[in-house]
Amino acid sequence: MTESQTQDFDRPRLGWGLVVVPTFVAAVSWPVFCLWIHPGGYIFMPVVWAVTCIWATRINRHLGAWTHARRVAAAQAGRCDTPPPYFGQNVAIFLNFIQLIAITATCPAYFVVLNLLGVNTVY
Repeated sequence: MTESQTQDFDRPRLGWGLVVVPTFVAAVSWPVFCLWIHPGGYIFMPVVWAVTCIWATRINRHLGAWTHARRVAAAQAGRCDTPPPYFGQNVAIFLNFIQLIAITATCPAYFVVLNLLGVNTVY
């Protein structure tokens, strides 16, 4: 097995493109629940939010482990320094933080709550 095959052995299908998939699914599902399934749609919005957040967490954990494995392989080949401890976990936590904010920001209920609190969301 060549070195490039070893590095991409556990590569996710879309690579870093997986980061945007849960946020995209959440952003597309809100209009479906608000407009097409109007009366009961608001009941399912927290469920969609929770499912996409859990899905994002699993994807981020996998991407963090993949990033750590790539850095370890590069360090063993002498192309970079050894990654610090918990490097993959830190990448996953950072991605989680950004993605959970993005998923929450796409939810229209989030803006309704902000408007009820008196925060102007229209600029």
